[in-house]
Amino acid sequence: MIDIMERLRAALEHHLRRSVKVMWRKEWAKANHPDGRPVKLQRPFPPFRGIVGTGKMEIAVASAQGYAEVPGTHIVRRDEKDAPNIFNTDSHDVIDDLTTHDSWPRLLQITGEKDTRTLRRRVRRRVFLVATRRKDHHSPHVPQDIASAEPKDETPGSAVS
Repeated sequence: MIDIMERLRAALEHHLRRSVKVMWRKEWAKANHPDGRPVKLQRPFPPFRGIVGTGKMEIAVASAQGYAEVPGTHIVRRDEKDAPNIFNTDSHDVIDDLTTHDSWPRLLQITGEKDTRTLRRRVRRRVFLVATRRKDHHSPHVPQDIASAEPKDETPGSAVS
């Protein structure tokens, strides 16, 4: 039997007609600045870690609620084949609480799940990352809003793993 989170992810992907990834809310919250301002990540979030092995990653950032109207994450890759716009930004909007998202009723309908407290509790332990495309997806430089992101304080217990 397919896990309910995978079924919800697939249903959301089908409903929005965009790629969707899922990660733990705890990891998302731990990585971000408390005020939500852009944070330079030590490495991409788990669903995107494969990019590290390509040697093309320039920077990974995230911004959360409180700063961003729509929270999200961006990974900038360098690809000389795309000259002069050698920087490619892959972006994902973050649905922080899927149970309050406009898509929730449709996802329940698609999956056949009942809207229970237990289901909502399980869903709220995760965030859903929905692929989106910036106007400057291809650019001759790293976009300024991404380049200006600062790492989170590396005090004990705050490092992103």
